[in-house]
Amino acid sequence: MNSGIGIKFSDGEMPDGWLLGTLAERRYTSAQTKTRNIVERCIGVVKSRFRCIDRSGGVLQYTPEKACKIITSAFILHNICQMYRLPVPNIPDDHPEEDGHDHPAPCETGIQARNDLIRRRFTQAN
Repeated sequence: MNSGIGIKFSDGEMPDGWLLGTLAERRYTSAQTKTRNIVERCIGVVKSRFRCIDRSGGVLQYTPEKACKIITSAFILHNICQMYRLPVPNIPDDHPEEDGHDHPAPCETGIQARNDLIRRRFTQAN
């Protein structure tokens, strides 16, 4: 739905066309969605534990390099907390599934990599 072609269909720019997907593409999308949900939940837990990296608790106004070090440190500290079985703070369910931003359509190289992954890992023969 967020692809360039999907948007054209939604906007009615291709009224006589059909957008088809294969079973392998659906399997890929399902696997990607499950993985993305797990990653987003993990990020949410770390953001609730270390509010300085969450928008509601503050904004990291540092260089990208320093911000990456802060975020990496937060994940390392979170892993230590997990290792010592420290409780995870309650996470309010107020974060939407989508981030609300328009994302550019993938470049041709990305599309080719996606199609190769679908062909190798998500076709019926595998």
